[in-house]
Order: sequence, then structure tokens, then C-alpha cells
Amino acid sequence: MTARGKDEQIPDPRRLIALLADPGRLRVFAALVLAPKQGARAQDLAKSANVPVRDVIKTLIRLNEAGLAVRLTEQPDGLDASDDRWRALPETLRAATEANTRQADSALPPEPVVQDPGTASLLRGFFARGRLTHVPAAHAKRMVVLDYLAQSFEPGVHYEEAKVNRILGNFHDDYAALRRYLVDAGFLSRSENMYWRTGGSVGL
Repeated sequence: MTARGKDEQIPDPRRLIALLADPGRLRVFAALVLAPKQGARAQDLAKSANVPVRDVIKTLIRLNEAGLAVRLTEQPDGLDASDDRWRALPETLRAATEANTRQADSALPPEPVVQDPGTASLLRGFFARGRLTHVPAAHAKRMVVLDYLAQSFEPGVHYEEAKVNRILGNFHDDYAALRRYLVDAGFLSRSENMYWRTGGSVGL
């Protein structure tokens, strides 16, 4: 197997972590990462990682299948496979981690985007990567943040409390506090476990 091309699917990072969770396989991979550029043989890795050669060979095959190692030389049939040379592909692990981070970031709410420059500047001071970092202590600033959060609720639509919690949970883990703030400030009204928007700007 050769190194993966750019267009080839990036492995699931959870699969790679599960593969490397075994101490023996992790030691083999670490030894392979530290091996010379010309590659390392299973026998050399066995000494470095303190793992039996037969287990090293099994690990190398699994690392190869996962895209974490590539076989540089292959002996003709009938010869000892432990004499093959291998090289680590840590870039596969790095690419999988970066892809997972991008996927997680894409699931976050977008940064506050409003037309008024002053309002936008104020909101940026309380949001990071789409998440509310903290509720302003100053009343006027808190009203601006709550007004922005209220835009997540459509006027005329009634929401069950669980739905309100999910929406506000996108912005902060303490969604119960945000829900109370919105009700107390008149942005949301509540009756019999149902909520609806009764305040806030139509568009910031």
C-alpha cells in the first residue's frame, strides 16, 4: 500500500485512536515515527518498542490498512516479511484530527453577524466561535446580548421547554439561566411549559 492521495477519504479519528489505544501498537507506531527516513524493519522496531517481532508485523499490517504506515520495500514471496522496510505516516493522524476539528467547528453557531457596527462590536466581545462566553453584568449590554439570542426564536411560534433548551444550549451550557434571563427581560413569554417570543428586534 502506498501513501494515501489527497482525494482519498480521511480515516475516522476514532478508529485511529482505537487502533493506537493498545500500548504495544502505540509503542510500535512511536518507534516507527522516530525511525530513519529510509524506513525501519520489523526486527529493528521490535527492539526499539520491546515488542515481539510477530506482534510488530501484525501491528504494521494494521497501521498500513489504517493509512498510518507504508511499506517501502517488500521481499519476494517465501522470504521473511520481517525484513521489509516500513515508514510511518503521521500526517494521516494529523489530517484526521484536523478534519474532525473542522467538522466540530461547522456544527457551532456562526459568529454574531449584525448590520449595526456598534452592536456587532459589542456582541463580539461576548461570543467566541459562536458560543456565548459570559452574560454581561451591565444591564444595557445584557439587553443587547439577550436581544441577539431572541432572534433564534420565530415570532408567533410556540416552543416546548425542551426545544428552547436545545436552541439556547447551542450558545451556552447554562441554557436554563439564559431561558430565565429571556423571560425576565420580556423577550420570551411562558405558560404551561410553552414559550413564545414577545420581544426583541425583528432584525439586528
